[in-house]
Amino acid sequence: MRHKRIQEVNTNERLSYNEQKTEEFVLRLDQEALALNRVNQFQLVSALNDVSKPTGTSAVVRLDNQNYAVEVREKQANSFSKFDLEETSLITGEDRVLKVARLGSLQKEFTTNALHKEDRQYVRSLSFEYMGSHKFGNEYLEEMLKEMENEMPIGFSAKQQTWSWNWEKAKRQYSLILVLIVGIFFITSVLFENLKQPFYIIAIIPISFIGLFYIFSLFNFYFDQGGYAAFVLLGGLAVNAAIFIVNDLNNMQVGSYNRRVIKAVTGKAIPIMLTILSTCFGLIPFLIEGQNEIFWFSLAIGTIGGLTFSIFGVFLALPVFLWRRAPRKV
Repeated sequence: MRHKRIQEVNTNERLSYNEQKTEEFVLRLDQEALALNRVNQFQLVSALNDVSKPTGTSAVVRLDNQNYAVEVREKQANSFSKFDLEETSLITGEDRVLKVARLGSLQKEFTTNALHKEDRQYVRSLSFEYMGSHKFGNEYLEEMLKEMENEMPIGFSAKQQTWSWNWEKAKRQYSLILVLIVGIFFITSVLFENLKQPFYIIAIIPISFIGLFYIFSLFNFYFDQGGYAAFVLLGGLAVNAAIFIVNDLNNMQVGSYNRRVIKAVTGKAIPIMLTILSTCFGLIPFLIEGQNEIFWFSLAIGTIGGLTFSIFGVFLALPVFLWRRAPRKV
């Protein structure tokens, strides 16, 4: 809890999702306050049982050869509230009166109703919420486990649980790229009135993805949800430049076809480069905090790497796709 990114810690988490999670009031006592008031936990619990609703029978009465359970409780036991429990004066002796609020805290918490035991050892699960990337959360957990190994008494151990990859979730995220490609195909087909040229436009998308993968691999950056968003963003930005070039090519009427390809590429080189540079510079503020910035760092670094590599796709690969070989002379 001393870490600024740790928000919540549960020391009694469920070991499986099949277990039922219950909510109940938990009384946490201050051992120092108990010692100063010269009272132990047994005396305090006994005093609480006297004023709260009993959970069992107090005695058994036998009448006409029949046993009857007897409950002894206060008249207002059913309406006994949390405030009453904390502020009611408890009598624990002839000259000792105490209040729960001075000896501990009563809070409503989620608890598990199951006890687990493996190899004659009790097992408990601890969970915490880390406000940051999964990579740094794991590094912090490994650091804490090493410290705990040196401080734990004999017979106690702590280890990290492993989690499986959620393929269904990843499949939904990658399906967005397929929707993007299909949408670009139909839009460019209508714009160019051609079913072949849209494939040249779509071919720029995987080329730009090479830059996205390369920058994460080269600098060992962590790939999170921002990386998936960068895929979709790159799909629109990378084809934007290629659409300008192909559209200019179709509108040109003077000169041979290959000469028009070169003229279309060189004519749009400056505005395309300025667009890519301005987009990259606009994403730089998201890089200042480094990988501690969740989502935005991965989005920015992935988009910058993909746009940088898309330059090769637009100015080298696209002209090759559009180039026509001269017919052979017989």
